[in-house]
Amino acid sequence: MAERTNHNFKVGILALQGDVEEHYNALQKVKNKPDFKISIVKAKTKKDIEESDALIIPGGESTTLSRLIEYYDLYDLIKNKRFILGTCAGLILMSKDILGKREWQKSLELLDITVSRNAYGSQVHSFSQKGIITLGKNSYEIVQTFIRAPKIVTVNSDKVRVISKLDDEITGVELKTDKVHYIGLTFHPELETELVHEYFVKSIHNYI
Repeated sequence: MAERTNHNFKVGILALQGDVEEHYNALQKVKNKPDFKISIVKAKTKKDIEESDALIIPGGESTTLSRLIEYYDLYDLIKNKRFILGTCAGLILMSKDILGKREWQKSLELLDITVSRNAYGSQVHSFSQKGIITLGKNSYEIVQTFIRAPKIVTVNSDKVRVISKLDDEITGVELKTDKVHYIGLTFHPELETELVHEYFVKSIHNYI
């Protein structure tokens, strides 16, 4: 884990593929607020990940990300991170059960949920709609943007909490214990708001 002074810690964004810049920009907004002492790294190497206290796995192409993570031998390093936020493809990689996955596609198996890849259709079926997300004790109405998004079909553990829905469909889950904090979202909060990133960063502060 990275060295910290005065609760300063490092958040890595897995920068192998996907919407890395959008997550970086959202974290920069959080960083610029009072009482948030973080550094941000676009994590591409083992060293980057080892030195990060928390990791964001961005949206992109889940099969491509899976291949690259395996190619660079990063699976175990990522799996052992205590704090992970995964959006869209990141959520797919965090899920234990992936419907429609390729034979060779590996999962981090961090969230005991079943997801279906590209369940909302192709790029042309992308859409945005307002929905409610609960972050800690507070609920917010935010725009949820879906781009070749997966669907959370089932939540298979009572330890995994549903934190957001769109109509009757689950769009976000959270696993929070005394050791780890994982958030998985089918949509892209980084395109609309930094609220999720702020909640994630606050949570890490409370742990360390």
